[in-house]
Amino acid sequence: DVQLSNNSHFYELTHNDFSGISGQVSFDDVTGSRLSTTVLYSVTNFQPEKIMDGNNTNLIHFQPVLTHLEEKGNWNQLSPYIYADGTANVPSDELEPTIVSISPVWRIVALFTCGILCALSLGFATWTFVNRKSRVVRASQPIFLYILCLGIALIGISIIPFTVTSSIACNLSVWFFSIGSALTSSAIFSKTWRINKIMNSGNKLKRIKVTAFDASIPMVCLLSGNIIILAIMTAVDPVSLDLKISKEDSQGRPVEAYHRCDANGDRVWFYVVLSLINGSAIGWAVYQAWKARNLSVEYSESKYIFKALQVTVIVIFVAAPLLIWAWDQEDANIMLFAISAVIFAFGCSTLFLIFIPKIKASKQKRKNNTRISGFAGAASRHSSSAGERQSGIKILYDLSPKDMITKIETLEAQLQEAEGKLKIEAEKTAAMTNGDTKIEREALLDDNSHRDIPIESIEHRD
Repeated sequence: DVQLSNNSHFYELTHNDFSGISGQVSFDDVTGSRLSTTVLYSVTNFQPEKIMDGNNTNLIHFQPVLTHLEEKGNWNQLSPYIYADGTANVPSDELEPTIVSISPVWRIVALFTCGILCALSLGFATWTFVNRKSRVVRASQPIFLYILCLGIALIGISIIPFTVTSSIACNLSVWFFSIGSALTSSAIFSKTWRINKIMNSGNKLKRIKVTAFDASIPMVCLLSGNIIILAIMTAVDPVSLDLKISKEDSQGRPVEAYHRCDANGDRVWFYVVLSLINGSAIGWAVYQAWKARNLSVEYSESKYIFKALQVTVIVIFVAAPLLIWAWDQEDANIMLFAISAVIFAFGCSTLFLIFIPKIKASKQKRKNNTRISGFAGAASRHSSSAGERQSGIKILYDLSPKDMITKIETLEAQLQEAEGKLKIEAEKTAAMTNGDTKIEREALLDDNSHRDIPIESIEHRD
C-alpha cells in the first residue's frame, strides 16, 4: 500500500511537471497555484461585420478576432482591439457624472426673498427721507437709518450669486454679505454707543453734542477692516467653484454631482478673521445695549435696538448648525434654501424692530397734534414745532423701577431736610429782626426822656 501524508502529497504535486491540453503545467511550490508562465492567455475581440443575406438585407455579424496573446508573462498584440465606439482608443474608466443644477423653483424662492429684503430696505429708507424733518426720525439721526437699510439690502443681494454657478459669483457673495454685515452691525453699534456717550456726559453734569461724524468713526474703521481682508483674500486665494460628487455607483464611480463654492483651503482663515471683526462689533453693540437697558430714551429706541440685537444673536446660534447640516447634505437646493432662510430672517427682524416702532410713534404724534385746538392747540403746536427743530435724542431717565423708587425716596428726604433747614433759618432771621427792633425802640425811649415827644407818636411811628 502507498501512503501519503499531507506534506508529502503537496510536495509531490508541486514538484511534478506534465503536459496538458493547455500546454506545459507547473505549480508554485509555495502556494500550490499553477505558474502563470505555463498558462496560455489570449484576448478575443468580437468585431462587427456587415453582410448581405439572400434578400439583400444588411445584417451585422460579429466575427471573433484574436488580438492579444500572452506567452511566458509577456503580452503580444496580434491585431488592434476595436472598442464599442469603432476606434482603437482606450476609453476612460471614469464615468462622466450627471450635473445636478439648482431647481428652478428654489431659485425663484431665493430671488423672491432677496427681492422682499431689497423692497423693505428701499421702503424704509424712503419713509426715512420723507419724514427726515420729523422729531421721531431726527432723534435717531437719519444717516444711520440709511446705512442700516443699505446694509440689509446688500445682505439680501448676496443671495443672488448663490443662484449662479461661477467663481465670480462665489466671490461676489462673500463681498456683499461681509460689507452688508459690517454696515448693519456698525450702524446699530454707533446708535447704542451714541446713547451711552450722551448719558455718561449727563452723569458728569457736562453738556455734550455727539454728531453723526463722531458716531461714524467706528463704522469707518469696521468697514475698512472688512474691505482690506476681502481684498487680500480675493488677490491671494479667491473663492473657486468646485464640482462636488453627490452620488456614486456600487463601484465607487461618480454618478451625480453639483457645483458649489469652495470653503476649504487657506481662505478659511480669512473667513475666521472676518467673523471675528463683525462678531466683535455685534458683541460690543450688545454690551452697549445692555448698559442702556434701564435707560428710557425718547420713543423707546434703546429698547428696540436691544431686541434687534437679541434676535441677531439668536439667528447666529440657530444659523450655524443649520448651515453645517445643509453643507453635509450635499444638495445645492438645500444649501440655497438654508442660506436664503437665514438671511431673510435676520434682515426682516432687524428692519421691523428698528422701523416699525418709529412709524407707530410718528403716526401717534401726528394723531395727537390733530386733536389740539384753540389757544392750547396753538401753544402746543408752537412747542411741537420747536421740538421738531431740535436734533438729537432725549434721555428721560436711566434707572430701573426699583432704583427709581429709592431715588425718589432719597430726594423726598433731602427735600424735607432742606425745608427744615430753611424753616430754622427763617425763624432765626425773624428772631434777629424782632430783637433789632426792640433795641431800637429802647434807644428811642431813652432819647425821648430828654425830649417832649409823646410815647404814642413813637409807637405809632413803629
